[in-house]
Amino acid sequence: MFQLNLCFVDSGPMDYTAESPYLMPLGGSQSALCYLTAALAERGHAVTLLNNTSTPGMFRGVECLTLPEEPEEIFLNRTFDAVISLNSLLPMSTIRPHLPPNTPLLLWTQHTAEDVSMLALQHRLVQEAWDSFVFVSRWQQENYIRRFGLQPERTCIRRNAIAPAFAYLFADKAQLVSAKAKTPTLAYTSVPNRGLAVLLDIFPLLREIFPQLQLQVFSSLQTYQEPEDDPALQALYQRCRETENVSLRGSLPQPELALELSKAHLLAYPNTFAETSCIAAMEAMACGCDIITTQMGALPETTAGFARLVPPEPHDNYARRYLSALTDALMLWLKDPQAVVDRLSNQVMHTSRRNTWPVRIWEWESLLFQRCRNPKQDYWPEGLPRLKTQAQP
Repeated sequence: MFQLNLCFVDSGPMDYTAESPYLMPLGGSQSALCYLTAALAERGHAVTLLNNTSTPGMFRGVECLTLPEEPEEIFLNRTFDAVISLNSLLPMSTIRPHLPPNTPLLLWTQHTAEDVSMLALQHRLVQEAWDSFVFVSRWQQENYIRRFGLQPERTCIRRNAIAPAFAYLFADKAQLVSAKAKTPTLAYTSVPNRGLAVLLDIFPLLREIFPQLQLQVFSSLQTYQEPEDDPALQALYQRCRETENVSLRGSLPQPELALELSKAHLLAYPNTFAETSCIAAMEAMACGCDIITTQMGALPETTAGFARLVPPEPHDNYARRYLSALTDALMLWLKDPQAVVDRLSNQVMHTSRRNTWPVRIWEWESLLFQRCRNPKQDYWPEGLPRLKTQAQP
């Protein structure tokens, strides 16, 4: 097999290694990066991860190094077949000048086109510093092309996948049924500011119809290593504590979350944020949860026809429409549980077969082989200063 020497860069402030998502809560983009790099290393590629780690070393076959303020020292003495930046344009100025001119530099972004960190792509000079733009959904790709005028042929889609802990949880329908809690249970697993307030507003109304209904809230900002002292956030947490039948569980490591989420009947995600992918929904699908969410962003793609999708507009009666969708889903569990289980079994099978990292690794290898075997002769944009490296005579 043609082996590659790859460098992945996360210029953000988070402290983690390729081992971290197995041990602690971690954001979706960072978890995806860890699983991808570990899978590439397992396939025999040499993989380096540069980020803000405080514990450099070898983890799951990935060399995890602390990204220095001046990364020249790393790239002067190493030759990589490709460099991939996660969610940041910074490497075009901090790393690109130290690379040989024909080394592919790829932007792998999970942000929306409106995210402030991506706005510099409106400048042609910035676009030309990158060999490829890798997106996680068709919706996201089309938005970037439309907003920034990216050349479609320089873009591609490499979707996210579920954590290994969520794959193949049930051998058959009987196991799926036996895993569920005895009382009807909802789960919320995204960060707090993406719809938890809406869910807390309608939950007491749901309990008027389903008195035994439980809500498990697996949510915090711990996944992004951010402080939680914001008064609005604390007020939201207090609402969870004070609302009957609501349990505030916080964020869990993914192996623990997989076990707990398998007990839930529904993922209740009345999102107010346009997701570019939504690994949370993907993993709930693998856990055999009925998905009740909205048509915003890439959620129709991610849920692949298995979810109940509530139109987010008009906004003034969004909560009422979402309440109606949740009520209908819970009623179906009571009236025709076999039909629900049959559908969820197909959903679990679909997710475990199509949305795992062993599947994604082939897609990424195809992309990287193509870029490394057919690099541009010199796509360095005219007008952008180039620093001389040892690889350049």
